[in-house]
Amino acid sequence: MGFKIAARALRQLGAELITSDHIALNELIKNSLDAKSKRVAIKVDNPFLLDKTALANKLVMTRPDSHIEQLALNITNNDKEILEKYTYYFNEGLVNNKIEKHDFSSLESKVKKDFIMNLLNSLYNDFCILDIEDQGNGMDSNILENAFLVIGTPNKWLVKDADAPLLGEKGVGRLSMMRLGRYASVISTVSGSANQYVINFDWEKYNDPNLFLEE
Repeated sequence: MGFKIAARALRQLGAELITSDHIALNELIKNSLDAKSKRVAIKVDNPFLLDKTALANKLVMTRPDSHIEQLALNITNNDKEILEKYTYYFNEGLVNNKIEKHDFSSLESKVKKDFIMNLLNSLYNDFCILDIEDQGNGMDSNILENAFLVIGTPNKWLVKDADAPLLGEKGVGRLSMMRLGRYASVISTVSGSANQYVINFDWEKYNDPNLFLEE
């Protein structure tokens, strides 16, 4: 008989070890450097002109019927997909919280802000992209499964014949991904292979109290 580990324990571990966004980004950059990449390219695609808190504050002060107009003023290119998704999340939130739309404006400010922040969290997760790309030693399916996905595996296992000090030794740097967004993808290949190896993560699933890591 052995221990079973709840999936949410991984979220808690990541939150305790990776305590800020800049630490998370730094850990991922160190992983690239440990993989012998001479350069690390970081690309940010953020269509929102304000951070979530500032935008939430604006929407709290705006009647629901004017939310789309206010949101359109604070995104680039007046992206219709973002506006449609906000409407969907807003209506879904009303149903899930059993709130009538005509009663929304009369809610307490904190309740409204929490409601809108939840919508914006989903919206920013859907449309903000952080891409970290390097040209270091890649990973095939074997390394991905038996090292990358094994929390606590030292980076020296991932990097063969290291001839320089490794910046990440604890094998937990990959938990940084969950700090930076709900969704994450790892795309890798190795020299001489025509295949790409892809792993997709939805970190929200790891909050399920009934889910174990092996599931």
